[in-house]
Amino acid sequence: MSSSESPARGGPALRTRALDKRYGHGDGEVRALEGVDLEVTRGEALAVMGPSGCGKSTLLHLLGGLERPSSGEVWVAGRRVDALSEKALARMRREAIGFVFQAFHLMEELTAVENVELPALLAGRSPGACSGPTPAGADGPGGGARRRCGARRVQRVRRGWRQERGLARQRNLRQQHR
Repeated sequence: MSSSESPARGGPALRTRALDKRYGHGDGEVRALEGVDLEVTRGEALAVMGPSGCGKSTLLHLLGGLERPSSGEVWVAGRRVDALSEKALARMRREAIGFVFQAFHLMEELTAVENVELPALLAGRSPGACSGPTPAGADGPGGGARRRCGARRVQRVRRGWRQERGLARQRNLRQQHR
């Protein structure tokens, strides 16, 4: 298959070929990844594990289009990610790739519900495009204190609830693009 062809329908959902990532130059150069070949089929679960500093986060950043490789190819859903323009890459990250970061990256000045609605707004959609009167997961399961949590600024919400908001934001993003 040539480097510009997409994988055949039913092929891997995610694929890398000879993926390299280097930081720095000369004596200070660090090879974070070297020659990574990976294929993940649709529906397959994958765990990226290893000791600190082995390149796990770098690999995830490259797969998600957050960084560009030094060399090699990254394919997601039949599209070559490393060859996309910045604008096309931003659109793909918004519409097809979901990240829930360890730090959640929620907007502190927004409420929990507003954080879940944010991807819809960025995509030019109505926040009502999210499921239900408040987006799925924004209030958390149950009612009472959890339901009131949706109106609070995220810095006043427990860490576990912030994690749920990050997951809800990605779940609603996926629902919008089905």
